[in-house]
Amino acid sequence: MNDTVPQKLVVEPRDGYLYVVYGADTVTLQMIVDAINAVVEAIRANAYTRVLLARNGPLLESDAARALVAALIKNLVSEDVRFAIVDVYGNDPEQTQRALEASRATGWNVHGFESEADAIKWLMDSLVLLRPDRGRRSLLAMARISRWCENKPPGRDPAAIQSKLRMSTVE
Repeated sequence: MNDTVPQKLVVEPRDGYLYVVYGADTVTLQMIVDAINAVVEAIRANAYTRVLLARNGPLLESDAARALVAALIKNLVSEDVRFAIVDVYGNDPEQTQRALEASRATGWNVHGFESEADAIKWLMDSLVLLRPDRGRRSLLAMARISRWCENKPPGRDPAAIQSKLRMSTVE
């Protein structure tokens, strides 16, 4: 289980998501920041909105450091980027859950999973197949409309608006 190599980082494009493996026997905040920078670069370069992170290392020691990392990620990627984390290292499940809850409290769109299969299913269930000529702009427009619909302005039917938007952007 704890068979990591000091600071291993793999960033691999997959069909519909970015696959990231991060591992280390000892984790420092600087190591995490360096890994985040590499992942964010790949997200931005290829307009990924889904990331599967296989963590093969211990959690950061303090809640403050974890909150800092979550806030950093939240501020570096757009809010439509979803992260699924699978802990392959064997960290304490309660501590892992507490870290995930604290990360989500910062606004980072992250969820933990027992297996990569479950994580991929969650990532792909919400993936919108866009027409190539509309690309990322359509997804951002959908996100804005979705947020607008959540506010449910009087006299508007959010479901009808979302349905029309989906029909106009999905093949």
